[in-house]
Amino acid sequence: MNVKFVRWLHAELPLLVKQGVLSQAAADRLKEHYGVPEKGGRAVLAITLLSITGSLLIGAGIMILIAHNWDGMSHFSRAMLGLSPLAAAQCLGGYALYKKKASRKWTESTAVLILMLSGSSIAIVGQTYNLGGTTWQFLVTWMALSVPLAYIFRSTLASLLCLAGTCGYFIVVTRGYEIIGDRWPYIVYFALLFAAGIPYFIMKLRENRYSVDAVLLSIGYMALITVALEGLLGYDFLNADNSTWVFAFAMLFTLFYLAGKLIAPEAPTMWQRPMQTAGGFAVMSISYLLALNEPFHIRWDGSLEYASVAAFVVFCAIAAGLALLIYRARSEFPSPIALMPVLFAAGYFLNRGIKSDMGMIVLFNIFVFAAGVAVFLMGARSMNMQRINAGMFLVALMIVSHFFTTEIGFLAKGLVFVFLGSAFVATNIILIRKKRAS
Repeated sequence: MNVKFVRWLHAELPLLVKQGVLSQAAADRLKEHYGVPEKGGRAVLAITLLSITGSLLIGAGIMILIAHNWDGMSHFSRAMLGLSPLAAAQCLGGYALYKKKASRKWTESTAVLILMLSGSSIAIVGQTYNLGGTTWQFLVTWMALSVPLAYIFRSTLASLLCLAGTCGYFIVVTRGYEIIGDRWPYIVYFALLFAAGIPYFIMKLRENRYSVDAVLLSIGYMALITVALEGLLGYDFLNADNSTWVFAFAMLFTLFYLAGKLIAPEAPTMWQRPMQTAGGFAVMSISYLLALNEPFHIRWDGSLEYASVAAFVVFCAIAAGLALLIYRARSEFPSPIALMPVLFAAGYFLNRGIKSDMGMIVLFNIFVFAAGVAVFLMGARSMNMQRINAGMFLVALMIVSHFFTTEIGFLAKGLVFVFLGSAFVATNIILIRKKRAS
C-alpha cells in the first residue's frame, strides 16, 4: 500500500465529508479499508538506520580493542574477553524482546550486534585454543548460528547479512580456496543455508510484498542466486567459448522476471518490483548485445551439450507454470520478454543449420525492435509515460547502434538523430496534453 496515498486520503476525507461529496459512514469505511497511515515514517526509518549503524560501529570497535590488547592476554582472558561482549549483547537482546519488541530500531540493532559479536567470538575462541578450521568452516558455523536471529528478532538486516555471509561462503567454495576433494558436499551446505532463510522471506512477502523489507530481501536473493549460478558454471563473463553461460543467465533472468510478475503484479513504483525490473532489464540487455553479436563468443559449431538441453526443458516447464499462475491471477499472459530463452535456442539451432552467426543476429534484432514497439503500444493504451518512453528508447537504441556499425554519412546520421529526438519530445507533449484533458 502506498503510504503517501493513504496519508493524502486521510487528509482529504474530512474536506470531502464537509462538502457533501461523501457521507461520514462512507468516509469511515474508506478509513477502515485503507488503515491508519504510519506516523513519522521517515523519522522512524532514519532512527532505525542510525541505531543499526551504531550497533555495527560498536561491534567493530570492540573487535579493534580486543585485537590491540591481544598479545598480552592469557588464554582464559582472551576467551572471556571474546565471549563477554556477546553475552552482554544477548542480554540486551533479551531486554529488547521483553520490553521493546514493538520497536523496530531495538530489534534490528540488537540482532545485528549479536550477529557481529557471535562471529568475533567464534574466531577468538578458535584462535585462542588452536581449534583449527578453514575460512569456509568459519563462515558455515557463523551463518548457521546467525540465521535464527532473523526469526527471533524479526530482523530483515540480520537476514540480509546472513545472505551476504552465505554468498561469501559460496565464493570461497566455488573458487577452490581451501577445498579438498569433491565440491558437492560444500554445495549442500550452501543449499541448506539458502533454504534456511526462505521462510522469513515468504513471511515478509505475506505481510506486505511491496514493503522495503520484501524489496531488500528480493534483491538479496536475486544477487545470491546469480552468484551461485556463476560459481556453478565456472565461466568468465567475456571469455566463455560457448553458449552455456549466456543461455543459463538468460533463463535465470527470465525466471526472475516471471516471478516478479507473479509476486508483485501491482507495485506502484519500479523499485517495489525488483525481480520484474531487474529481470526484464537483464533479459533485454542480453538480447541487445546478442543483436549486435557482442561481447559474447557464442559457439554454434561444437557438440551439443545435453545438460543445456535438460536445463532448457526444466526452464520451459517452470516458465509455463509461472505464466499459467500469472494468467489465473490476472487474466493476462506475461510480456513476450519471457520468450527470450526460447528465441536464443531457436537462434542457436538456426546458426548450426546455416553455419553462420547471422541467424541469431537477425532474430534478436527483430526481437528487440518488436519488444520496443510492443512496450510502446502497451504504454499508449494505458497512458503510461514510463512504458511509452521505454519502448521508444529500445527502438531508438537499435537504430542508433546500427548507425554506428554501418558506413552512413554524418548528414544522414544527424538528421536521424534530430528525427528521433523530435519524436520523443512530440510524443511526450501529446500524451501530457491528453492526460490533462482527461
